[in-house]
Amino acid sequence: MKTKPAIFLLIATLTLAWSWNALYLSQLSGDGLWVIRQLGMYLTGQLSIALMSVSMILATRPVWLESLFNGMDKIYGLHKWLGITGAGFAIAHWLFKEAGGPISDLVGKTGRPKLAVLPAMQWLHSIAKDLGEWGFYILLIMVALSMWKLIPYHFWRRIHKLIPALYLVLVVHSVALMPASYWASVNGMVMAVLLLSGVSATFIILAKRIGHKRTHVGRVVMIRPHENQTLEVVCDPGPDWRGHTPGQFVFLTFDQDEGAHPFTIASAPKESGTTQLTFHIKDLGDYTAKLAQTLKIDQPVAIEGPYGKFQCNQGRKNALQVWLAAGVGITPFLAWVEALENKTLNRPTSLHYVVTRRDGNHFVSLLEQKCRELTNLELHVHETKTKGRFNADTFLSALSQGKAIDLWFCGPSKLANHIHKALKTQGLSNVDIHQELFNFR
Repeated sequence: MKTKPAIFLLIATLTLAWSWNALYLSQLSGDGLWVIRQLGMYLTGQLSIALMSVSMILATRPVWLESLFNGMDKIYGLHKWLGITGAGFAIAHWLFKEAGGPISDLVGKTGRPKLAVLPAMQWLHSIAKDLGEWGFYILLIMVALSMWKLIPYHFWRRIHKLIPALYLVLVVHSVALMPASYWASVNGMVMAVLLLSGVSATFIILAKRIGHKRTHVGRVVMIRPHENQTLEVVCDPGPDWRGHTPGQFVFLTFDQDEGAHPFTIASAPKESGTTQLTFHIKDLGDYTAKLAQTLKIDQPVAIEGPYGKFQCNQGRKNALQVWLAAGVGITPFLAWVEALENKTLNRPTSLHYVVTRRDGNHFVSLLEQKCRELTNLELHVHETKTKGRFNADTFLSALSQGKAIDLWFCGPSKLANHIHKALKTQGLSNVDIHQELFNFR
């Protein structure tokens, strides 16, 4: 399931549950403007906290949902947009609240409806209002900072760590101010499940127990810098490593203060039983730029995973296999190629690699060596320095020719957007794109 349909389905389901409650159970009476304002406050408030609850659940990295959303990278994308959408509904909730002043000026306060809260929550009513308002302002600041790509990762991570605590504050606000009649309905039961699940997930996050059952204590066994600002790191994951599928990724923690970062495993499992995981880490930020100087041989590393569903054997049987990578996005394909060593692909497959410069790129040399040993795999290197910007329209036109294509892509988001635009422009409905998401922010 894709992100947009999933969010739409969730909002539609929550709104349907709320609508039955609002229209048939609450029986609000009063002036029309006041009733609209009240219903708007309840709906937007519930949607906001419900979406945040699901976002918290997804932040615990639930492996059992990977098949539904086709990988942990997609789950994190859904987690991000649920949080943003939840913040959007929080803004709408605040606007409905602030509409009380203008409505009072227009029609007075006599037609203002009132719904009783749970008796146990009456003492918390005033405090919950203040908590909600201040929580809303802080939430907006945090979401804005989280979306600002220019801030360093470690700063973004510290901001992000405060959001679970803020979520608990907003849960108190929601529970204390939700009308008592709501809790006795299907809507109330749905909200109770979501809030309890969200709170449970939040405590897992705050206790730093995310993925603890899938975390292995390994060590660094090799460090090799390459010319194209890439650091090759080989890790021994330890005896309890259960193996991985080519194309999967893990979260690596070299420094507890810095926290975990996702990296694709660039090596395939070994039939001999010996296990070493290879990573190619591109200098893309303040943290990755320092790794070459800070990493040491035999340094312990926490390896959480594996995660992901980026696997070429999932494609259509009769479709042409096309693998497209750019930059360090070649890493899952390196694992695929290594897993195919001395084997023949059951259908023609082309691997296209977009690079700035061919000379001095160790990935190109590595691919040329490995692809020579394989049948039915053809390597194409697109050098932008000599041939100009990679043109997805030309690329897809040359490939399609009425054929069904399974396009596997891993690379920068700008190139991904360029490819999706080209697919829409050319109306290529016979092309299925499978994409590995780079950025979890």
